[in-house]
Amino acid sequence: DGRLARRGGLPNTLMLDGVPCANNFDPLVPAPSAAWMEALEGMPPDRQARLLRLMGVDRLAVRTGSAELAWLPLQGAERGRLIADAHWVRSANEALAVVTGSGFDPEASVVLEGQAPGPVGGGEAGGSIVFEKESAAGEVTARVTTQAGAWFVLSDVWYPGWSVRIDGR
Repeated sequence: DGRLARRGGLPNTLMLDGVPCANNFDPLVPAPSAAWMEALEGMPPDRQARLLRLMGVDRLAVRTGSAELAWLPLQGAERGRLIADAHWVRSANEALAVVTGSGFDPEASVVLEGQAPGPVGGGEAGGSIVFEKESAAGEVTARVTTQAGAWFVLSDVWYPGWSVRIDGR
C-alpha cells in the first residue's frame, strides 16, 4: 500500500488523497510562481506562514525525528477573498517586491501588474464567495456576491491561457 510513500513525503503522493500541494514538484512551473516559491524559502517562519495563507495553504509539512512528515495547521488560509483596493505595478519583479515587503497587507490590497483602468477600489469589500464543485479538471466555479466594487482574488497558480468568465461573459 502507499502509506509509507505518503508518510515519507515522496513527490506528488498527496494527489493520491486529493490533497493539493503548493510545491507539487511539477516540471511546468511558470517563472513568477518559481520566483515566488524561492522568495518564500528565505523568509522568517512567521512571514512565510502569512504569505503561504495567501496561497490557500492550510497546513505545512515538517519532518519529524523519524523522517516522516507531520502536518501543522495554518489558520486563516482561504482559496479566494474579496479585496477593495488595488496596488498597480509595472512588472512581475515589482509585484514580488511589493507582496513580500514588510508593509504589504494582503487583506487591504491586491497587487496587479499593468496599467490601472481608472479609479479603483477603496472602502470595504464586503460580500461572499461560494466555491462550487469543480466540473472539469482545471475549471473552478465560484459564486461571488459583493456589496460594492471589489477584486476577487483566487489563490490558485496562474498559467498562460487561463481565462475568466463573469456572468457568462
